[in-house]
Amino acid sequence: MKKTLAFVFLFLLVLTQLGVHPALAVGNIIYVNDDAPGPTFDGTSWTTAYKRLQNALDAATPDDQIWVAAGVYYPDEGATQTNNDPSETFALGPVGLSVYGGFNGTETQLGQRDPNANLTILSGDIDKNDTDADSDNIIEATGDIVGTNSYHVVTMSLTGNDTTLDGFIITAGKGSYLGLWSDVDARGAGMYINNGTPVLTNLSFVGNLNGFGGAIYSMNSSPALSNITFTANVGYDSGGGMY
Repeated sequence: MKKTLAFVFLFLLVLTQLGVHPALAVGNIIYVNDDAPGPTFDGTSWTTAYKRLQNALDAATPDDQIWVAAGVYYPDEGATQTNNDPSETFALGPVGLSVYGGFNGTETQLGQRDPNANLTILSGDIDKNDTDADSDNIIEATGDIVGTNSYHVVTMSLTGNDTTLDGFIITAGKGSYLGLWSDVDARGAGMYINNGTPVLTNLSFVGNLNGFGGAIYSMNSSPALSNITFTANVGYDSGGGMY
């Protein structure tokens, strides 16, 4: 056994001296498509993709990538979620994870996706009754929110810069917008970030309503934002786009 370990050590040392380094471990790709044909839904391919994003988040381990096809995904749907519960949320963290939207469900490489053509929507309209005149599943104005919606569509807690969210439209979050700042549910209807440094790219926040930070509430955090748009979000007290 000692001879074997010594040989392995020597082999690695030689590789290092030659400038050759052993490959680092990388995570798996987990597929999500609300139109996946199945009949198995285990997230291992586009054909057998999970139909609910939350199921993929539950299955993910550090360094995994989640690829999400065009469609509408609700935070209260999934094996571990409670339907129509406004406290349900797409929770990322503290495990390092990359979640990408904008796929059509056939891609084999990340660079093949097109978020502008393949709209991938994270919606807080959990009871599915908001006013949507153009039937695009995007709530263009907070006045169109009806009934029960998610307090926070997405939450990120204790995330590092190894956590990425990229290529989504986040819409129809509605928290306790008449509540006090001390009420966590009055903060960040689209996204609530707490003690994190996530990477946020190619995201659109549309029609989210809360007291503090209609679209995003960032607390003790330093998110890296790139290509982010804010449209018709309302912070009833302050911070329509970001607090």
